[in-house]
Amino acid sequence: MEIVHSGFHREINYYLKFSPVVSCDLLLVQDIPSSVYVDNDQLFNLNRLNKLKTFVNSYVDVEKSTSKAEPFKVFIYSQVKKNLNITLPVHFRYHDPSDKKFNRVEIESPKVYIANCYQKGKILSLPCQNSTDFTDIIDISAVSYCPWIETEIAPITLSFLIPVGNIYSYTYVLPVTIFISWIACLVLTHVIIKKSREINKKLL
Repeated sequence: MEIVHSGFHREINYYLKFSPVVSCDLLLVQDIPSSVYVDNDQLFNLNRLNKLKTFVNSYVDVEKSTSKAEPFKVFIYSQVKKNLNITLPVHFRYHDPSDKKFNRVEIESPKVYIANCYQKGKILSLPCQNSTDFTDIIDISAVSYCPWIETEIAPITLSFLIPVGNIYSYTYVLPVTIFISWIACLVLTHVIIKKSREINKKLL
């Protein structure tokens, strides 16, 4: 498991190896902290193109900041193979201004489950593989649950730093931003009026 790319838009790569290889359905349950989110529209398109089968158990507001967001889970479905690579696109939320330059964000490795094969282990009731067909948050209550067997993997924690705005810059950044916005509006209004008069003269 590793995270690639830089900035606020990245990807989590999962690398799994199975031995011996048996015919099983595979489920990864990834806990997403409040400082991270997934784009439901992006996941829907990946699902439609058969590139990534996922189900998100709650509505994800991509506009919320970290302090207002809630953690949630992403269910990732696949089939057991000898070598399996899965890529999940993730995005980082903005943090509230602080006196620190960076905030640390951690993502734990997912829990791994298998189903529909002869395997012994702890059984849990989790969303079935056809949950990927649900694209509307209203339909989530109709999701069916199936028995999944938990498998053990070595835990991994991904840790990285996210830049944070300086809280002490607020007193001068806000008035400067408002001033520049007003100037831009006045200039834009002047240009629109000038162009309108020129067009009216040509029409007359």
